[in-house]
Amino acid sequence: MNSKRRGNSWVLAALCIGLTVGSASAQTSAEGVQLYKSGKYGPALEIFEALAKKKPTDTMTHYYIALCSHGMNQTARASQEYQWVVNNSRGALKTAAQNGLDSVTRYKSGRTAQIAAGAANVEAKKAAVTATGAAASAAAAKAKTAAAAPAPKGALKCAKVLEFSTDWCRVCKQFEPAFEAVKNKFSGKVKLETLNAEDSANAALVAKYQVSAYPTLVYLDANGTVLKNQSGCPADADSFAEEIESFK
Repeated sequence: MNSKRRGNSWVLAALCIGLTVGSASAQTSAEGVQLYKSGKYGPALEIFEALAKKKPTDTMTHYYIALCSHGMNQTARASQEYQWVVNNSRGALKTAAQNGLDSVTRYKSGRTAQIAAGAANVEAKKAAVTATGAAASAAAAKAKTAAAAPAPKGALKCAKVLEFSTDWCRVCKQFEPAFEAVKNKFSGKVKLETLNAEDSANAALVAKYQVSAYPTLVYLDANGTVLKNQSGCPADADSFAEEIESFK
């Protein structure tokens, strides 16, 4: 638990650092910060990129460009901007930028390990395929019969939602309350499960659903068929619940 708090503390510290821009652009900067805090990284990034054109050496502007890029999983851009801030600032901002850079580095290392694990899993599956044509046909017929069976009255088409996250993903942390609220709402109707994408025990599922960003939500029907594979997450609990109910 302490390690998780330390992992998130740099983000909270960064948000407490005051913006040092002129009064003419202070409102625009504040709007960008508010958009970032709301998880609207794309619109926030546009604001800070516009500010950077006016003041290309403003370290705080570059830092928020890094944060927005990080939030959108644009790791190359985030690394570049974090490094620039590290090289051109001091004090709390320099420390926050270095922590951000370290976080991106951990993500890249974890992703490399996932790809390797996925490749190993594919090879293992190829080696394990021994079923005869008759057995495969029987399994296919059984699956077809199950799929044709009518759903119980009032049942939702979406029967399960898998959330792939990591301990250090700040977007995942922000989404936790909404996820738990929806999990309670659909208790007994839809199974919602959170999986640590960096846990080797989940490597096969990470590879199967081609998870490359966090969080990733995979919506499944009762037969395990993917209804939707979504990188990122809904804005709030209501939007998440509507997404689950939207499948017909």
